[in-house]
Amino acid sequence: MVDSLGRCPLHLACAAGKGWHGGLQKLFEANPDALSMVDKSGLLPFQIAAFKFAINSKECENTKGHPLSSNNTFSWDEEIAAQKHDIEVAAEIDILYNLLRADPGIKIRPMD
Repeated sequence: MVDSLGRCPLHLACAAGKGWHGGLQKLFEANPDALSMVDKSGLLPFQIAAFKFAINSKECENTKGHPLSSNNTFSWDEEIAAQKHDIEVAAEIDILYNLLRADPGIKIRPMD
């Protein structure tokens, strides 16, 4: 089933930032064809996930760089925040990797 925007559960889970092992894999297994379904905006689930991560990445550009590479001062709070960000980025890459692995022949349509 799709919603009024033509999005199936896999689209919605990608938009919500769900992890591959945190839900996307089960949705894919339940409906593998969802990977190639475009919503009313012409977006595939992979594109929705990629755009979400690109937006998150843009927001992070406005923050300080890694605390140990920018200067000699050390802040545990900044170090913990940097490590958390690194883990989040790795999880985002894992999601995109698994989406591509599930459908290596994905055909991304140009947006109008």
